[in-house]
Amino acid sequence: ARALRETVARERIPVPPVQRETMGGGFYETVLRPQMMGAQRSRLIEVAEQFLGVPYEWGASNYKAIDCSNFVQRVYEQLGYSVPAPSQAQAAMGRPAPLNELQVGDLLFYVGAGSRPPGHVAIYIGNGWMIEASSIAGKVRETEVRTNGLMYVRRILP
Repeated sequence: ARALRETVARERIPVPPVQRETMGGGFYETVLRPQMMGAQRSRLIEVAEQFLGVPYEWGASNYKAIDCSNFVQRVYEQLGYSVPAPSQAQAAMGRPAPLNELQVGDLLFYVGAGSRPPGHVAIYIGNGWMIEASSIAGKVRETEVRTNGLMYVRRILP
């Protein structure tokens, strides 16, 4: 998928549909259009997807295991941004963004179980999808954006 996105971004051609697993176990067909987003947003997706499948572990921050806020921190770090952890500190960064105008790279903050809010953060990757280090799934995964428990959205990228 990464090689396809690089080719599309370089040659500015339409991308064929990509199948992604939904939470219900079925598949959702989506079309990613890197030509419609800046290079930095395309790079963010590429960097974030390098973590897919990495196990979730609270407080961990490497490629062997990672938690949600350290995942966000590592992705943005590779784009040249200094982003703190935990999610409560990340929630103070950037500027508010409306849910109906999400852009790739926006941070989605959720109420978390047993922690002071926000207790979870994910990265919006376009077309109604986000990438997160999920304690429920036990790994970094792509999933549809959930509005249940969503507190607010912050935008870091220009």
